[in-house]
Amino acid sequence: LSHSKVSSLPLYIFLEIYSPKMIIIESISTPLYEILDEDVEILALNDFVVPFSPEALNLLKKRAHVFDEIEELLKGIDLWCEGKLPRLRDNRFYHKYIYRKNSKDVIISEIERIIEKSAVSNVLL
Repeated sequence: LSHSKVSSLPLYIFLEIYSPKMIIIESISTPLYEILDEDVEILALNDFVVPFSPEALNLLKKRAHVFDEIEELLKGIDLWCEGKLPRLRDNRFYHKYIYRKNSKDVIISEIERIIEKSAVSNVLL
C-alpha cells in the first residue's frame, strides 16, 4: 500500500483528483453510498450499530466487500494487493436503496403533499 492516501478532502474532490482503484470505508455510512456507482473496489467494515436487513446486506455484499472484523478487512486488503480479490460491480443495492429513476417525481410529490397539508392546516387555524 505504498501508494495509498489518507485524505481529509471532500470525497467527490478526492475521486476527481486521484481516481482510486480501491476505497476502504471504516463504517457503512454516506461516503459508501456516494461511491457505490464508481468503478472502484470497495472494502468496508460492517456497521453493527445500525444493521442492514438481511436482504439489503446480501445485495450490498454483491457490490462491496463487507467485513465484520478488522482482521478480515486486513486480509481483504492483502488479497486486493495480490490481485486475488474478486471485482464486485453489481448495482442492485444502489438502484434499490440509493438511486431510483423516479426520485425527482417522488420528491416533488412529497413536497406538494406537505405544502397542501400545511395550507389545509393554516385554513383550519
